[in-house]
Amino acid sequence: MKQHLKSLPPFLLLSILVMALVLNASNAFAQASRPVLEKFLPKVEAQFFASEATAYGAIQNDVPVAPILNGDEIIGYTFITSDFVGT
Repeated sequence: MKQHLKSLPPFLLLSILVMALVLNASNAFAQASRPVLEKFLPKVEAQFFASEATAYGAIQNDVPVAPILNGDEIIGYTFITSDFVGT
């Protein structure tokens, strides 16, 4: 295996190393950042999205969305695009 690495051009090895570092850093940043939605829920009442809404549920751990509730019933979901794509 080491013999194969020595035969690769230096720029290719450097490119592979840089790519690995960038991917690792972006993954760590994505996991460490808090959802943007978390900042806005306290500022916007649930009734803004649905007149019958009484509250928001907890932001989900796997996807940054929060259920909109009418009592215990989920009547919708809210999210902010910035949590999914760079905007």
